[in-house]
Amino acid sequence: MNLRFTNYNFFDPYYDKTYEQIEVPADLTQSPEDTILNYFSILREAENTEGRSCGTIGEAHIPYPLAYNFLSKVYQKRLSYEEYVHLFAGVGHIS
Repeated sequence: MNLRFTNYNFFDPYYDKTYEQIEVPADLTQSPEDTILNYFSILREAENTEGRSCGTIGEAHIPYPLAYNFLSKVYQKRLSYEEYVHLFAGVGHIS
């Protein structure tokens, strides 16, 4: 179900952006179902592994700032971006 973004060009606008510079496009959150499926489809392409010597998996860390912004601002005050990314330590792909 988390296969909504098979075109890697989807992530182009998010290269070199911090979570503060990203706003989730409204079309990704049109319904509760869309919100959940798009959130996990974005995270599917993220990886957070250390010590790899040969390239990246998926889109590396690029999806994390966008995915973090799916969280409410109230929740973001309780969970920093750094803590959020750390939750995925050792994860190569989410499926």
